[in-house]
Amino acid sequence: MKKLLLLSATLAVVSLASCGGTSTEEKSLIATLYPQYSLAEQLAGDLLDVEFILPVGSDPHDFEPTPSQRVKLNNADVVLFTSESFESWIHSLEETATGKLVDLSQVVTLIEGEEHEHDHDHILTGPKFAEDHDDDAYDPHYWLDPLNGLAMLEAISEEIQVLVPEHTLLVESRKELIREALEDTVDFYNDLVLEGEELDVVFAGHNAFAYLTNYDVHVLTPYSGFSTDVIPTAQSIIEFSELISELNTNILYVSSTDNNAVIESLLDTNPLLETELLYNLENVSLSQLEAEIHYQELLMINYESLSKS
Repeated sequence: MKKLLLLSATLAVVSLASCGGTSTEEKSLIATLYPQYSLAEQLAGDLLDVEFILPVGSDPHDFEPTPSQRVKLNNADVVLFTSESFESWIHSLEETATGKLVDLSQVVTLIEGEEHEHDHDHILTGPKFAEDHDDDAYDPHYWLDPLNGLAMLEAISEEIQVLVPEHTLLVESRKELIREALEDTVDFYNDLVLEGEELDVVFAGHNAFAYLTNYDVHVLTPYSGFSTDVIPTAQSIIEFSELISELNTNILYVSSTDNNAVIESLLDTNPLLETELLYNLENVSLSQLEAEIHYQELLMINYESLSKS
């Protein structure tokens, strides 16, 4: 029943997005990561100019805006970005941007980068993060927790209503449908693991899924830190392969941006492993963008994948 409700809410959002507003070209919003772009597009894609600044399929960790993109960013009414550490180039816009730069890390619940793996005592909220602005101490991949998706939805909705106040009721109605879908997603994630139990899964990509510890799911990886540039050493791959054997799992989770050599090495050592996709949601493929796949849908695809464990 929950899945039917989630699907119905998603379809309703798509239906609403195709009607009920005229284009307002003088108002523009730019998002630097796919989750915030998807939410903004669903809320007001037909009410103002909503743009995704990342090239499709690219790695946002390495992204630097081109001169023409900087012009767009400077002229946008609102720029939604992930955090000052994730998009370090955002500081270069502080003196030139004519619109509002919205740091969404300020509205979500963050976890520390080093202590979070099996310990929830170090959870910090947005206001605390604002006071202690050492961004590198926190895991930046907060959008992978649907509860943080709800916080992002609320903040993005508020910014959009400031831009197009004449469409407040329409934006609010769309927000409610997305909110219901995300709340259903939270329920699904809460049901992934039996109460009092924990689930360890192995992932061949960079350390991006620590926020799933909020649902007692521990995503283990041979990568150190959060960077996609650091390739695991041969020794770390050997040790990780031994861990896979100890866990007695038959699933190796991968993403579309993983290093193929690391995956092949792990599969060679553990030939009985099957691979399952797990999306980090930072970006999407061209086909997914053209299909207008929603942030909440990608969260549910991850749920379905994780439920196989």
